Amino acid sequence: MGQKPQAADQLELLLVKTPDNAGIKNNLGFLLVQSHRQVDRAGQLLWEALLDDPESIPTLDSLGWFYYKKGEFDTAWEYICQAAALTMTPDPEIMDHLGDTAYRLGRHQSAQWYWLQAMDQLHRRVKTERYLEESASAIKTKLQQLNQGKKVTVASLFDETPDGKE
Repeated sequence: MGQKPQAADQLELLLVKTPDNAGIKNNLGFLLVQSHRQVDRAGQLLWEALLDDPESIPTLDSLGWFYYKKGEFDTAWEYICQAAALTMTPDPEIMDHLGDTAYRLGRHQSAQWYWLQAMDQLHRRVKTERYLEESASAIKTKLQQLNQGKKVTVASLFDETPDGKE
């Protein structure tokens, strides 16, 4: 989390230099969403990025995640599903986002299926991409909690305290 302010500063500088770059808008918007900062601006950046590139998988997922964080789970579901439908193979982050959203919608079996898909992809990649270990651990915890009938610790909303596990 310590690197996020510097990353945001760098993205802000890049956005000034290339204000029409959808990728920069998406990355900055998603970073703001993840850090629960400048929520309205994050939404605006993500909408602008989507208008610039309507079939961008990362932007569709980011916009869906923005709506998830706002507690608008049906809208979140629509955008994240669109992102998932455009991928050739399941993306672990998108699958995790779908799992959290399904869980918030009370679709616990679906949540389990999406988290299992995420784990499958993470297991394939974690040996060479060590930075994914934290994501794999978090999803493993979610699956354990679900299987034990406990309340699952999913990503927090904007009006909740961030748990640092997103």
